[in-house]
Amino acid sequence: MPYHPSLPLSPELATHCNAFIEEKLYTQALNLLLSTVQSGIIIPTSPIITPPPSYLALAATILVHPSTTAHALPLSDNEAASAALRLLRLVHAVVGPRAAQFSLAFSFPISKPPVKIAVNDSSPWTKPLGVDLCGSASVWSRAEDFWHAVGWAFNCSLLHPERWERWLLWIELMCDALDNDWMQCTLEFAEAEQSREKLREVPNTPGTGLHGKKVNKRNETFSNSIIFRYISTTAARANIRRILRAIFADGSEASVREFREVFHQESRRIGHCSGSRKREYRVNLDQSGFYDSVPERGMREPSDAADPGHLRFPKRAKLRMVGSDSSCEATDERMASLNHHSDLAVLGGHKSISLRLRLLGVLFMVSEQLSQEFIPLEELDYHFVERVLHLPFLIFQAFINLREYPKFSPMARISLYKVFLYQLRESRAPDPENGEEGHLPQADIERCFLPFAAATADVVDNAKMSILLESLMLLLAGQDMLTSTPPLKEAVQAGIIAREKKTQNQADRAHEDLHSVGQCWLRESGTKLLLIVDLL
Repeated sequence: MPYHPSLPLSPELATHCNAFIEEKLYTQALNLLLSTVQSGIIIPTSPIITPPPSYLALAATILVHPSTTAHALPLSDNEAASAALRLLRLVHAVVGPRAAQFSLAFSFPISKPPVKIAVNDSSPWTKPLGVDLCGSASVWSRAEDFWHAVGWAFNCSLLHPERWERWLLWIELMCDALDNDWMQCTLEFAEAEQSREKLREVPNTPGTGLHGKKVNKRNETFSNSIIFRYISTTAARANIRRILRAIFADGSEASVREFREVFHQESRRIGHCSGSRKREYRVNLDQSGFYDSVPERGMREPSDAADPGHLRFPKRAKLRMVGSDSSCEATDERMASLNHHSDLAVLGGHKSISLRLRLLGVLFMVSEQLSQEFIPLEELDYHFVERVLHLPFLIFQAFINLREYPKFSPMARISLYKVFLYQLRESRAPDPENGEEGHLPQADIERCFLPFAAATADVVDNAKMSILLESLMLLLAGQDMLTSTPPLKEAVQAGIIAREKKTQNQADRAHEDLHSVGQCWLRESGTKLLLIVDLL
């Protein structure tokens, strides 16, 4: 659906909004802005009055700030966060991130756009809004940069469920903005390319320097994207590891130390300190219209599950030390425990993993388009493999399912799978004759990958290698780069036998259950490999 044209907010409406905001009546201000945006949606091509970046930045802070969510005292304050989310989603959907100037609204001090946009300094909405949530208390000021906020958000997905409920919405919003902003950059570049092609067709048009201009135009277009500003401020090559640590934040002590709370004491629960009761405030309009603090009758204890303000959330189960539990007597206690349970909760559950995948997909897109300015794709592949290779099986399976990265080109996917297989396969396997990135002839996969087991006898490693081969074969088949031949079937069968044989009799008592589950994964994947060959 095409976006509507954007119109600035009128000074009269801005004055009303500023008055609400200065009185901290955020819900009223946001609802006024929401109504204003909605008024132009009826006619598909009509311009939409769009809130300025300062208001959108405030809305994004209200969405996640503890004072308007977890720590909100008046019950009406909770409505402000919901109104903020509705406004941001609506503006994103009908105006788009470029016309709405999300790059200005969603900018951290370290990633401010280098080019200033000319505005009328006398306009009311260009003046700073006089509340803390628009300044020092905003998410854009409290977080060091985007990746600090991302790392803390994913830490919350494991440690603070009540905070994760809010950060999840914020990360979803940011992922939507990053995706669509990048898509608009792609369209702008494609349109510019079409214009240059038309110029080439004009007689007597000089052709020199067109390639250089194309490269410069591409760099200029994509360098103005929101994600590139978030990346370029972190000295990309030196800090790509930090970016990936943020995306893979796991709630560990090291992760929390690096990606600490964004807001002061935001993880503290109201009403659970020193057994004190939480006072509820309401507006008493019957007595002179003043705000009155009125304790509710029959106020319940904070542990009362019926009160939504006092819901208790289950705490994350701590990893037990060796010897503290009879079920955790394995030598490699942490990995054995994670692999044994192998559920997606290790990284915060389905929603958390889905958002991590989306952020990774954006990184891969940037690396493909701006490898010199960011990081070469093959280098990003190695950093990604380093992070994913030793994850529990089911999480590993989710991260290598490259259908989650729809904008990731087939050639780039092939290169990534090759890096995974190089790290997993046994050392006696030969290297492909053609080492070109993104290129893998059928003869090479038959000779160098399919017939071999993993380097270790661990059943999970062999199952990981098997599902990698399965994914690689499906990808090659989808690109018409794989055909059913006797050598292909022989290589597949040889690999299935080699992996089964290598993992036999490797289970000990501590890992017996894990070994049995791993054998099931391995056999299922072997069956799928044979099925793929039969269906080619």
